[in-house]
Amino acid sequence: MPSLLTPLTLTDAAIQRIRYLLNQRGKPSVGIRVGISTRGCSGLKYTIEYADEKKPFEEVVEKEGVTVLIDPKASLFIIG
Repeated sequence: MPSLLTPLTLTDAAIQRIRYLLNQRGKPSVGIRVGISTRGCSGLKYTIEYADEKKPFEEVVEKEGVTVLIDPKASLFIIG
């Protein structure tokens, strides 16, 4: 059961895919960053990018050596 304090849950398949993408990048990364931008039919769309460093106020989700950073603007839309 996921913790109530964890903004998102990383499945085994997600961990494997993130590792694969980070290995294919060709340069070191802190992890990946999940964010939002103003697009799409709801006015928002999720974005995923490589993270070279942790930015202030980002949520950090780590599991099995994989790090996902969540942009503070995206947190309200991801939680729940």
